[in-house]
Amino acid sequence: MILVALKIFLARILDVSIGTVRSVLSVKGHKYQATILAFFEVLIWFFVAREALNIKLSLIVPLAYSLGYATGTLIGGFVSDIIIKDNLMLLVITKRLSITYYLEKNGIRYSSLSLNNSYDDYQRLLLVIYLDNKKRSYIVNKVKNYDKNAIITYTNMKLAK
Repeated sequence: MILVALKIFLARILDVSIGTVRSVLSVKGHKYQATILAFFEVLIWFFVAREALNIKLSLIVPLAYSLGYATGTLIGGFVSDIIIKDNLMLLVITKRLSITYYLEKNGIRYSSLSLNNSYDDYQRLLLVIYLDNKKRSYIVNKVKNYDKNAIITYTNMKLAK
């Protein structure tokens, strides 16, 4: 029973990891790669589900099945981060206009727009920063270190070809 539960646990990690990567690829427009992964995902799931349902009812089988699913989701997220290159657009709104000198000093490229608000007299700056997802934490930390009140949003983007 323990060996079967371990087999189910490991197989669920594999098929759910594949499913997570497949979902991300599909959203990113990689439909052919997603289709191939979908085939293997469901094939593995079918054999695992069949094996799990043929075992006498025991708490260890649903636990292994569920833990495998949860672990596969986590691992699939890590794998997606590694293999899928995201481009981000970071938008920063700040009252600290001198942030541009700080960003330039740290080698961060940006575009900026001056903002005027009708509800207060503070001038603000909108910074648009294009970056690779791997640099997001670094740049967000740099901006927050300079201006803890900065408003920061980001979105995934796909550059037009």
